[in-house]
Amino acid sequence: MWDQAAEPTQLTVHRYSGAVLAREVDFDKKIRRKYGVPFVDLHRGDLQQALYERAQQLGVKFHLNERVQNVDPAVPLLTTISGHEYHADLIVGADGLWSRTRECFLGTADPPKPTGDLAYRIVLSLDQIKEPALRDWVSHPEVNFWIGPGSHAVGYSLKSGKMYNLVLLVPDDLPPGITKQPGNVEEMKLLFEGWDPMYAEFDRPLCIPKLMTNPIQVSPSF
Repeated sequence: MWDQAAEPTQLTVHRYSGAVLAREVDFDKKIRRKYGVPFVDLHRGDLQQALYERAQQLGVKFHLNERVQNVDPAVPLLTTISGHEYHADLIVGADGLWSRTRECFLGTADPPKPTGDLAYRIVLSLDQIKEPALRDWVSHPEVNFWIGPGSHAVGYSLKSGKMYNLVLLVPDDLPPGITKQPGNVEEMKLLFEGWDPMYAEFDRPLCIPKLMTNPIQVSPSF
């Protein structure tokens, strides 16, 4: 897992224009000293893969391509859409934001609740970046926050400093029911016009191999 993660050495909070508001140096050392474990940035998919592999090592059996149809906590019994039944001493509802297990437990529909935020997500690979300052930014893992009027952003390195994830959050204006769509670069530029000059490097065409927008949602019950 470690080759997929990045341990930031510094955490910085910026004003949207780029001015530094707060900075924690030796962030990695302080976290290890205080908690005895590292703070790492990691893609969700890489974390899930690492958990899956570790669970297999511990003897956990996986049944893939199954979806929960119903859960009876009194037995306990879990039934899948394909008709398989699983008895257990304990059923853990960890099936995500759109959890069917949660709805069975509550006895009612429980769709995610929009937060009102929409995220532009930009993923940059180090070998696609030519600008020296930006390459240095990505290859030396840090966490950076920008606080602005009506918007905010967070950026951090992944994969041992070989990738960068930048998330720009603005008010959600997508139509109801739309959970993801390709981002519009020009629209994004207008929304963040006047922000930190570093963003001028991020919006170069070569540096945007993947730009997506999606609304941020949370579970209203758990």
